[in-house]
Amino acid sequence: LGQIQQASSGSADFFKVLETRTSITDRLEAAQINIFKPIIPTKPIIEFENIYFEYEKGKHVLKNINFCVYGKEKLALVGESGQGKSTIVNLLLRYYEPQKGRILINNQDISSVTQVSLHENIAVVFQESLLFSGTIVENIRYGRKDSGMKDIISAAKAANAHDFIMELPDKYDSLVGERGVKLSGGQKQRIAIARAIIKDAPISILDEATSSLDSKSEVLVQKGLDRLLNNRTSIIIAHRLSTIANADHILVVSQGTVNQYGTSKELLNDKNGLYAQLVALQHQLIKTPSEEKKTKLQKFDLVA
Repeated sequence: LGQIQQASSGSADFFKVLETRTSITDRLEAAQINIFKPIIPTKPIIEFENIYFEYEKGKHVLKNINFCVYGKEKLALVGESGQGKSTIVNLLLRYYEPQKGRILINNQDISSVTQVSLHENIAVVFQESLLFSGTIVENIRYGRKDSGMKDIISAAKAANAHDFIMELPDKYDSLVGERGVKLSGGQKQRIAIARAIIKDAPISILDEATSSLDSKSEVLVQKGLDRLLNNRTSIIIAHRLSTIANADHILVVSQGTVNQYGTSKELLNDKNGLYAQLVALQHQLIKTPSEEKKTKLQKFDLVA
């Protein structure tokens, strides 16, 4: 009887969550977002215009943020922890809405398009990718519901996941999740990357996708990420400056504002700039390790 009462109480809480309405809703006249292929490199795909955002009234996380990402361009975000990098990603995904300003994708205000069509055009790999209870095939196919086995295997190979999948007892039919096989963080990330690859969305977002991995896993995951980003418009939050340096442009966020913007070469020429200081600090840490230097880098979610 006690178990039944406990379950009943738990289910009541569960249904309350299900019935909770999100504050972000589609407008009645919401349109489908259109990103036509082929993507034109000289055309802005993502635009942030005068964006202000606060989680708590009177405490701005982002202030007057302006930038654009062109077709097939890779933009890296750099900044201290808690300075708004992930908030920029969350606003682009429309998990929140800015108090001021607008965000455009292919010249369409994302507040005027359906959330379903918005998310269909964006593939995301987060720091910790969740797999649901089911087979590996089902987890990868979640990226594109109509994908066949040939496409799934191709995506897994591109994500460097195929080899370890083939070593599992039931290979692609192996169950993962709570009652399935236990996968390492790197293996989970590679399945998440395969899911993003098979989705074939024109926009990709990486939010600290390798920061929780060991060095060996990171190398395998990074190769998969490189294939995911190829020929796609991308926003990258990375924890290694070597990854950031390979981006087409870098946006440095400090105290909720755009501190610097440019190529890695341009920003390195500004010796007094924050980016050049971070790169110099990283080189110093490699040559003469110290906890003080390590702590300074970690403030920016960066490692040597």
